[in-house]
Amino acid sequence: MRYVVDTNIWGAFLAKNRKVHTCLRERFAQGHEIYLISIVYFELIRGLELHNDLEKIRSIKRYWATVSWYDCTKQIWDETVRLWVISLRQNNKREDADLLIAAFAVQLNATVVTRNVKHFSNFPLSIENWIDD
Repeated sequence: MRYVVDTNIWGAFLAKNRKVHTCLRERFAQGHEIYLISIVYFELIRGLELHNDLEKIRSIKRYWATVSWYDCTKQIWDETVRLWVISLRQNNKREDADLLIAAFAVQLNATVVTRNVKHFSNFPLSIENWIDD
């Protein structure tokens, strides 16, 4: 399986959430792919930089060196536009970051891992919550 991990899950990882650490460890042991995507990198690192939390920046970058990086492609941008249109037509507008995360998941045929399940529930995606489930 493939997983696109949302920013809130990486934040919980940095906060030493045992469930998140266990899920990551288990998925790696089972040979699943964990993807780090550009929007999640941006969201998490900017918050850590704002608070000058250099220790957490070093820690997460060290861990991220073990996961697969996937950057935006034209196909992902096109999928983001498609999901944005769907959201507006359903009168269910979503944040651009969530649309990008969903588009990555669609293009990679991956499960979205997030605590904000409702942000992704109107899309045809597999979703897991490693914090509350």
